[in-house]
Amino acid sequence: MDRKAREVILKNQIKKTAPACGETQITYGTDLLDDLMLDSISIMQLIVSIEEEFDIEISDENLTPDKLNTFGKLLDIVEESG
Repeated sequence: MDRKAREVILKNQIKKTAPACGETQITYGTDLLDDLMLDSISIMQLIVSIEEEFDIEISDENLTPDKLNTFGKLLDIVEESG
């Protein structure tokens, strides 16, 4: 699967997990906490759905606020894990 396909699927996963983000345009720099208003529980739900969707396991070392703060970083983690 190429990066663009992963990006589209990941954006859909975010919108399912955080319907409050509505029509917010998600870019590589979009902050998951500030721009999309995801809380820690939503982030963990998102991680579980991503792992299931992509059949990957995201390592604990990648589950830190500095590594999961933007959409672009999350996409990079998904690519590295898959």
